Amino acid sequence: MKIGLYSINGGHLADPDDMRRVAVAAEEAGFESLWTAEHVVLPDPQIPPSPLPAEVPLLDPAVALAYLASVTTKIN
Repeated sequence: MKIGLYSINGGHLADPDDMRRVAVAAEEAGFESLWTAEHVVLPDPQIPPSPLPAEVPLLDPAVALAYLASVTTKIN
């Protein structure tokens, strides 16, 4: 079974140091992939079905994945 870790670019994981620590730990634990949230622009005030309040930090998915590729070696 292949297991991935979702939402590596939001909330407290929008901090590069925290994101790196979690990505490296996921890789060491055998996770197959890392996935990002794609909602980088959120309505304010939050309107359903918006998944998060507007003040939650979210990094651009492409930038986050490029950074994670630079700090990991096996994870997709």
